[in-house]
Amino acid sequence: MAEQTVTTEECITLKWGTLKGWDVADDNNDAMTLLERYHKLGASMSCAAQKDNAEQKKILVDLVSLPGMKIYLDWDGKYVTKDEAIEYIMGKEKA
Repeated sequence: MAEQTVTTEECITLKWGTLKGWDVADDNNDAMTLLERYHKLGASMSCAAQKDNAEQKKILVDLVSLPGMKIYLDWDGKYVTKDEAIEYIMGKEKA
């Protein structure tokens, strides 16, 4: 019987202009390093309460710019391009 290959698309979920969740492979060192750096700077359990600083926004931009990364906007319920995600991260202000 032939061996079956399972491919999983990696995805970043954004809400309120910030990181809500992720589904990345443990061996994706670039993504894991960025996620680690992001959380070391401080992250709230609530997207509405999260106030990303300039470094965290840069990390999120780097994260969504990784090759093959899909980006999902939770509030809008849709996938977006990397450029749309970057605009969302950099331009979305929470009240």
